[in-house]
Amino acid sequence: MFLATEPILRALYYIHSHYEDHLSIEELAEVAALSPFHFVRRFHAETGLPPHAYLIRYRVEKAKELLLASYPIVEVAMRVGFSDQSHLGHHFKAIVGISPGRFVRCLAAG
Repeated sequence: MFLATEPILRALYYIHSHYEDHLSIEELAEVAALSPFHFVRRFHAETGLPPHAYLIRYRVEKAKELLLASYPIVEVAMRVGFSDQSHLGHHFKAIVGISPGRFVRCLAAG
């Protein structure tokens, strides 16, 4: 885990509460009460990831939770803020190492 300052904690809370929405750097910087440039630098320094990469990883984690709850992949993609199933699949495979479909099949196989 990381140690984040109050401005970055506010941004993280906002991301966790609005991950399914389109979030801009400007919006997150405003929540953190920092300039966009300063926000991106501090966020990366304090979390280890740029804001967009953090958001994508968080969405993939939420997608895994929904897949574990047996939601259809296409519905999961929409619920967590990806534009479509392919968009989810691309990021899911890059982060998890397997496609959402294979993830579901592995769950079914036990």
